[in-house]
Amino acid sequence: MERDPLTACDVGQKENKMTNETNAIEAFRASAKFRCMEPEFAHLNPSPDSVTLQARQILEKCIDDVLEGVRAEKSKNMIKTEISKAINEVEKGELDTEDREYVAFYFHKLGNLTGVNVSFAVNRWLYGWPIALFTLFRKNG
Repeated sequence: MERDPLTACDVGQKENKMTNETNAIEAFRASAKFRCMEPEFAHLNPSPDSVTLQARQILEKCIDDVLEGVRAEKSKNMIKTEISKAINEVEKGELDTEDREYVAFYFHKLGNLTGVNVSFAVNRWLYGWPIALFTLFRKNG
């Protein structure tokens, strides 16, 4: 029995997309975090590792969980939920404004790498409910 060439092509494209996505997430996982190496944060002085340790551990676990989800072909909603739950685990207590912006930047970047919009969850964590709702309605209004 011969395979439909379009079906085989579609499967190949899906596999390539997943491979590209997993490679991008793996590269993100391997990159240094909270070291002010990104152009957006080049003007900052990095915080001591002890300050960002908890956030970095939660982020790295989230990256691993998302990577596993992508490989298992979980839905985008499940991946979005995973990222949203993880950012809410990060305690803001010892983080200064720049470190909180870093956390938001990394979780937003992870969302972009996986093709999910986590802006509301990131804004809610960073600024609180009122501002997050305002930005949501302003964007959609």
